[in-house]
Amino acid sequence: VSVTIGSKVRTISNRMFEFLKISEITIPGSVVSIGVNAFWKCTSLATVKIESGSQPLAICCQLWSNDLFDIEYGPFYDSPLTTIELDRSLAYKKYDEDFTPDEWDEGIFANKHYSDNNLTTTVTFGSNVNTISDWMFSGVRVKNLTLPANVYSIGEGAFYDCRALELVTCLRTDPPALGTRVFDSCDKNPIFSVPSGSLTKYKSAENWSSYASKMYEPLPTP
Repeated sequence: VSVTIGSKVRTISNRMFEFLKISEITIPGSVVSIGVNAFWKCTSLATVKIESGSQPLAICCQLWSNDLFDIEYGPFYDSPLTTIELDRSLAYKKYDEDFTPDEWDEGIFANKHYSDNNLTTTVTFGSNVNTISDWMFSGVRVKNLTLPANVYSIGEGAFYDCRALELVTCLRTDPPALGTRVFDSCDKNPIFSVPSGSLTKYKSAENWSSYASKMYEPLPTP
């Protein structure tokens, strides 16, 4: 099934694409919110592209609780995501109010394939992404991660439990503000490549210092 979301669509309703056999979806900048379980049971969905918009894209979660829905899961829980292209900041919503998840909430892109050793996910940030929300990519099987210079803030646990993560390349000269436990519980113990001349700043920056022993400038030859 092929799905095209037009420029007049502003809301993707709750359960709108449930069970649909789509392999790729592009969310245009006109969309302002995605409802609960919008991509529930989309077991073929491998590519998600979120285009730039005039405001953060609201991801609704934990709207209700009953026997039919597991409120701890993100919107792409059943999707074996291999490609995530993000050019827009995202925000969590609950009952239409701002909502900050904690370690018991799955990230926006978390899915049940986090323990599948045969699956890796490519994450690409566009120039319009300035912040990465708390727990956003927790559990995602990204292997090589590049944080562009335009990202100046990374929330708590943003890449927590990314079990395949091996390399984090930081392009910002001044270390982005970093929350706690951002790269904790990553089985591969990733190394960090930082810009030339920035090693001392990264090693001494708040919360970055926790990973100081794994930082290099430039990246060593494998």
